[in-house]
This record gives sequence, structure tokens and C-alpha cells, in this order.
Amino acid sequence: AGFSQSGKKNTLIGFKSGMNAGDENCYLGYKSGIDSKGGKNTIMGFESGMKAGSKNCYFGYKSGIDSGEKNTIMGFESGTNIKNNNVVIGDSSLTSEGDIKNNVVVGSNSGKEIKSSGNVYIGHRSGEFNEGTDNIIIGELAQSFFNKDTGENNTNKTKMNVIIGKGAAQN
Repeated sequence: AGFSQSGKKNTLIGFKSGMNAGDENCYLGYKSGIDSKGGKNTIMGFESGMKAGSKNCYFGYKSGIDSGEKNTIMGFESGTNIKNNNVVIGDSSLTSEGDIKNNVVVGSNSGKEIKSSGNVYIGHRSGEFNEGTDNIIIGELAQSFFNKDTGENNTNKTKMNVIIGKGAAQN
């Protein structure tokens, strides 16, 4: 663990875990926290938290890759390429690139296309292909823009909506 370790007060477990990391981190897993220059991170999972900022908590295979600060991420390949102050729970959730901050996303495949801030998505595939901002979307497949008949994803951008219910405002 550690190879080119220059940080202080770190706990590193795993091949190349915490390589080139900052101070006061806890990394557990193969290549977890590589090139994460920030400090005060708790990161656990295979290649999780690579290039992470500071004050993050990540748990899951390849979670939190190339992310900012003060994020809490739990789930397989979740919370990648995001900025600051996000809470993500669920596999493959919140995975697009952009000025992604201040979002709460709970549910597998939820908020995959969010490119902005201020959203709350709760439910399996809720807001899955919605790029919008300041939305509250609650319910399985609610405003997911996934067409069950054709199997196509219709990416859309909505703003300032409250949508509640299974499949509500889907297309």
C-alpha cells in the first residue's frame, strides 16, 4: 500500500492504496484513493475515490472516481465525475459530468444524467435521464424518460418540478 506516499496520518490497506494521497485518510481496497490529493477521506472499495477531493466518504466498487469535496457515496460505480456536497446511495447513480453539486440521489440508476445542482431523486431509476436542476422526483421510474415500449432513453432537462409516484411524468 502507498508506494509514493507523501501524506501523513494515513491508514492504507490494499495494492497501491493511497498512492500520492494527502493527509489523514483511510483507504481500503485495490488502488483506492490513488491521486486523491485531498485529506480527511474514508474510502473503501476496488479503485474507489481515485482523484478524489477532501472530506469524502465512499463505499463501493469504483465509487467516487474523479470527484470533489464533502460527498457521501455508497454503491457500485456511483458518484463519478461529480463536484461537491452530494449524497448518492445506489448502484450506477449520479454518473454524468458537469457542475454536479448539492444533490441527493437514492436508488439504483437514479439521476444518471444530472448535470447541475439542487435535485432530490428517490427511487429506482427516478430521474434517470433528466439533466435538470432543482427538481424533487420520488418514485420508481418517476420522470426517468425511459420508454418501456421502445427501450429507448429520451434525455430531457426539466427545472423546478415536484414529481411523486411510480412512473409519474415519465415521458
